[in-house]
Amino acid sequence: MIRIICVSVLFFATTVFAQEWTRFRGPNGSGISSATTVPTQWSDSDYKWKIKLPGRGHSSPVLWGKKLFTSSADQKKGGVTFVCLNADDGSTIWKREVSFAPTKQHKFNSFACTTPALDEKHAYMTWGNNSKCVLTAWDHDGKTVWEYNLGPIKAQHGFGFSPVIYNGTVIVENEQLGNSYLVAVNCETGKQVWKTRRDSGYKTAYSTPVIYTPSKGRPQLVVHSQANGITGIDAATGKQLWQYKNAFAQRTVSSPVLAGDIVFGTCGAGGGGDAMFAIQIPASGSQVTQPFDPLTRAAPYVPTAVVYKGHVYFVADSGVASCVDPNSGKVLWQERLDASGGFFSSPVCVNGIIYCVSKSGNVAVFKAATNFQPIATIDLGEGTYATPAVANGRMYLRTFTGMFCVGG
Repeated sequence: MIRIICVSVLFFATTVFAQEWTRFRGPNGSGISSATTVPTQWSDSDYKWKIKLPGRGHSSPVLWGKKLFTSSADQKKGGVTFVCLNADDGSTIWKREVSFAPTKQHKFNSFACTTPALDEKHAYMTWGNNSKCVLTAWDHDGKTVWEYNLGPIKAQHGFGFSPVIYNGTVIVENEQLGNSYLVAVNCETGKQVWKTRRDSGYKTAYSTPVIYTPSKGRPQLVVHSQANGITGIDAATGKQLWQYKNAFAQRTVSSPVLAGDIVFGTCGAGGGGDAMFAIQIPASGSQVTQPFDPLTRAAPYVPTAVVYKGHVYFVADSGVASCVDPNSGKVLWQERLDASGGFFSSPVCVNGIIYCVSKSGNVAVFKAATNFQPIATIDLGEGTYATPAVANGRMYLRTFTGMFCVGG
């Protein structure tokens, strides 16, 4: 069942654009780019470059200037290889191998599953196995600056927490079956700035936080998990400001999505989504309205939604895409995308065009509009669970073993 809470406000898209794509789903996790030189359809001859990565993985690409970062792994041997590529031609600038023993993971997981976060000096990457997980800062030339021990992970599906950056700190949400917490580490020194204990539930959280900046008050870290629901955390101190604890009965994999002072969240299990919530920030005193039943079969579990010009676009794991008027809850359209294999990748919206890549490697392209307007389906030739990055006027698409660049 999908519930919408406090939807009687005007929604609008987050419109923070930058050349850099420095974290999972780009500027503040919005999945939005204003680039005008990414094509809506292409063939194999249109790629700027295609390269093979040193292993397999699901880590989504991120960029700072002309440097592109991702990771690959060997599931049988364990360990992970972090790679910095030249964004112009795909050549390897540097790579660093980290060794550790393989431990049990879900068949859809990988030791190279987390997405790095970047600032002007460093690349921050999480890695590890069930016994020990680490947050590492490399400088842009590949030199290790510091490491922070995140401790052991107790999780049914294995490790997978991507970092985010706020005001000189790198923040990790580590909500698992064991010792759960949020932690902020100084970007320069690797020293702990704050650490907030969290309740441990029966489902590990894999969502990546976003920063909400109110018109008045302090910036907040918005966090989703089965155990703690939807919460707002003072990004500077780690203090919990508000909470809607009973939002999610199942695991959170998709990340929070902001539309003004509204945050969307979904949860799920097995092969699909179970529930979706939208709450006004802060959530205290909010009341549940009538169930939002039309989206029950199309609630995403893994893919994160995208908000563009006052409408919300969902792509469910099953491949059913939906456009919703968030003020009324009306489903404006709901269609199955012409791309086989289901979806783990999250949609990105580039200059009003939505791109979403299926698990089998088909890019579904459609217009962000109040009626369904499919444009193209493009075969990458290999499957992927990663989300594309958009920077330098180009789109960078990561498959299980390769990286492609198109546009610009």
